Amino acid sequence: MFSDLVRHGFRRRRIRIVKLLSTQYAIIGTLPVEAGLHCGIIVRGRYFCLGVTMMVRIEPQNTVVTLINVFTVSPENQQKLVDMLIEATQKTMRHIPGFVSASIHKSADGTRVANYAQWQTAKDFEAMLHNAEAGAHMRPIQEIATYDAHLYEVVDSFTIEG
Repeated sequence: MFSDLVRHGFRRRRIRIVKLLSTQYAIIGTLPVEAGLHCGIIVRGRYFCLGVTMMVRIEPQNTVVTLINVFTVSPENQQKLVDMLIEATQKTMRHIPGFVSASIHKSADGTRVANYAQWQTAKDFEAMLHNAEAGAHMRPIQEIATYDAHLYEVVDSFTIEG
């Protein structure tokens, strides 16, 4: 149980664990992490944020799967695509089980937009692809952009500290 907490960056001293059933545990309360204060719950080893933004963690110990989706778009549609991806993430994607994070990037030349997204498992990502609400957001995006999407595993990550 605590390995799940450590993987998500939680510190033990502020965590209160409540046993719900023999196979379920919940974390209730304020949890300090690098990005600020968080309130969430873990059920059967899966973390569910209760409305507070978490810091994206890119490190080999993180067991999520990473989607890197690079969209190609005309420069006049780049900002429109960014806005569509943000809306899709805010309204739908982040509410789909297994969603962890999404970071939207736009290229300086105006021709590309990259979505770096994390899902708890490849199965969760595949389920999102069959979600009707997610599809409703993605269809208009496919009308203005092409994309190259693949799932990845973080092999290593470096900072200025090492």
